[in-house]
Amino acid sequence: MNEEFRKEVFKRLEQIGLTKKDLFKREKLLQKFYKSECYKSSLSVDIEKDLGLIQCRKTDKSIRIIKNPIIIKVDLYTVFKFYINLGYVFRDKNKKVYSMEEVEQLIINYYEKNNMEYKI
Repeated sequence: MNEEFRKEVFKRLEQIGLTKKDLFKREKLLQKFYKSECYKSSLSVDIEKDLGLIQCRKTDKSIRIIKNPIIIKVDLYTVFKFYINLGYVFRDKNKKVYSMEEVEQLIINYYEKNNMEYKI
């Protein structure tokens, strides 16, 4: 990992209120998810269609909408990558910005509403 990128990631961690230990726990869960049966079943959720959220890029002074996002699907175990590695945030049409935990809760609610098994 490039040193400049590492500093950027740790800066975002600090802004969100997470520690390095939290990051490593989430990374470990992600690796466990990739090896599980849940990964083979489709747990990916369309960010715009299913959750009604818009991807945005957070800068120091503003939040800008990403017009043509490359990644349009997310699951419970990869949402932290958007916030920490990419510096993305999610907002709805009313311009309410969601925290990482709120987006995770929206995804859990979506899984439960559609009777999808998501625990590993």
